Amino acid sequence: MNKKLRLLSVFLLLLASFSPVVQAEASCTGSVRRWYSFRELAWGDMNSWADVDGNWVKDEQEIISPCILVSVTFGRGRVICIGDEGFLSNVLVNEADNLRLGLNIIAWLAEAEGNRHRVLFDSAHNEMQDIGSGDPWRGYSIFAGKLRKAGYTVEKNTA
Repeated sequence: MNKKLRLLSVFLLLLASFSPVVQAEASCTGSVRRWYSFRELAWGDMNSWADVDGNWVKDEQEIISPCILVSVTFGRGRVICIGDEGFLSNVLVNEADNLRLGLNIIAWLAEAEGNRHRVLFDSAHNEMQDIGSGDPWRGYSIFAGKLRKAGYTVEKNTA
């Protein structure tokens, strides 16, 4: 089993040409660097780790302080991969500088050549819906509203 942190994000922000992107395993240890150059932008602290087996316990073989935010360019397009998108959820978007980070991410992506200020959210897990289940972690409508107010068109990738 591969023990590297996988940054296959549920919340993949993709702008520009909307060309098909094949995302291989992304690891802060450099396995993707063979194919694409990526830039590490943020890391966890010494109390964070890549919980590979999902048991919520720091096991000896698990990496401390993994990279949690990377940027990649693909031709004219740009991609941001985030280890956990929860900082932009309705619950956390107004905490600390979460909104500012989210807007800065979008602004960087919007600089991509040929972009028309369109933001595509991977919504395979209903990220753009505020489910009436009472679970505030499932919605991102506040962030989407801030983007729309800034002049972006926000669209869902899936129904």
